[in-house]
Amino acid sequence: MRSSKLFTLLPFVHLAIAQNTWTFVPQGNSGIVPLELITLSPTLALMYDRPYANPLKLPNGESAWAGLWHFNNNSATPLDTITNTFCAGGAFISNGTLVAVGGQALDNIAGGGMAEDGRMGIRLFGPCTSADGSGPGCTVFEDPETLHLVVTRWYPTGLRIPDGSLMIIGGSDILTTFNALNISQNNYEFFPPRAGEEGTVRPSKFLNDTLPANLFPRSMVLPSGHVLMISNNQSVIYDIETNTELQRLPELPNGVRIGVPFDGFAQLLPLSGPDYEPTVLVCGGSNKPDTITLAEMSVNDSATTQCSRITVKTSAHEFHVAVP
Repeated sequence: MRSSKLFTLLPFVHLAIAQNTWTFVPQGNSGIVPLELITLSPTLALMYDRPYANPLKLPNGESAWAGLWHFNNNSATPLDTITNTFCAGGAFISNGTLVAVGGQALDNIAGGGMAEDGRMGIRLFGPCTSADGSGPGCTVFEDPETLHLVVTRWYPTGLRIPDGSLMIIGGSDILTTFNALNISQNNYEFFPPRAGEEGTVRPSKFLNDTLPANLFPRSMVLPSGHVLMISNNQSVIYDIETNTELQRLPELPNGVRIGVPFDGFAQLLPLSGPDYEPTVLVCGGSNKPDTITLAEMSVNDSATTQCSRITVKTSAHEFHVAVP
């Protein structure tokens, strides 16, 4: 749900280490809600919002739904975009380009302007090497007629893989709380497309099995080059090169689910020698069943405080609860 108030970027200042307290000092206004925000450099961050009658304006007077945030002076510069970026995914690829994929359907903006259907969108930003965001590569490139995904995707995951390209995972045809078989994109595709796979997708049994809470699967590349995906309450290790599910891991402990709409968090922890065994931390989410209806859900429902860890070894795997 979108907040009615604009997001004010608030650099935080530690006031009293002895008391372990923090405070926030308002520093500028972003002009849009940075629903998707990524740091580009020590001086710049890229922000994507949904199309809306935002105070951040393009030179033609229409509202922007993308912009650059300048850390050095706490100001925002609008970026022109064509397609609807709401609930897109994405990541950097190996040449430094930030690729944003998918989004929402066509949207007319109050006060003027229109965002074209973004569900098959591919948006390229950078590499932007100028400190103030004014140089070559510091704009969003889109060409929806010729540069687009194979299928429509709302709430997909974008993951850079070892060859430097982007793996695009899952999503839905439409905005939805729970995904469903008739609208779910239970498949993968790649940008740039892999040789021989242009215009095609790879079906995924794992995404099919983790319906209806399989939107925005939490995904990461392991040192082996394989991909670990966590969706709903299940996990899988996937081999990109052979298009094979190598292993299903144990379910998350205590019935916890982290897929949308339960919205937990998963992160590959820093690797350390001598073995560099990957450990993944999974926090939050909900232990409500995925058979719950929207009418039975409430904003007052508590999320779980549970965190669990799993170290992915060559043999046995098991999640261990770190915080009850």
